[in-house]
Amino acid sequence: QSAKKLIKDVKCGLEHIWVCDVTTIDPQCSEKNIGLPKGLSGAEAMIICTSAVPKISKRSLIKAFLKVPVNLLTPGKKVFNFRDLQFRYAEGQYPEKVDYEGQVNQIELAKRLGISHVILLSSMGGTNVYDFLNTIGKDKDGNGNGDILIHKRKAEKYLVESG
Repeated sequence: QSAKKLIKDVKCGLEHIWVCDVTTIDPQCSEKNIGLPKGLSGAEAMIICTSAVPKISKRSLIKAFLKVPVNLLTPGKKVFNFRDLQFRYAEGQYPEKVDYEGQVNQIELAKRLGISHVILLSSMGGTNVYDFLNTIGKDKDGNGNGDILIHKRKAEKYLVESG
């Protein structure tokens, strides 16, 4: 509902919305080669709403649900502990690829197309390396493809420094 309301409120038709895999954008390609929508040509502004999307580990979900009966009988224990859930990212759709490199590609594409106003929707917590969201995609030892807020913050800095 909110996307439809936004489109109506800003008088933005669907021809001006481009949904794509930002990890495959080459900002140096011509418009014909990357299939840009006609509405992007001559645009004055670009709103970037990019984010890597984690997928829940089904095994961790099953384990968490199996703990519920025991947790119910244990005084002071949460019935369901959301921190037991584990997440992963699809191959090639990691925060570094999507939230940093993908956003940099979009910023560079905007510059190449002469779009003078770029709005980057990001997330709070980008300066907190210990934020829970940064652990998503990592194993218990802290290895893996996580740090989503850190990569979003790097993209913010890139935009600011790009002029």
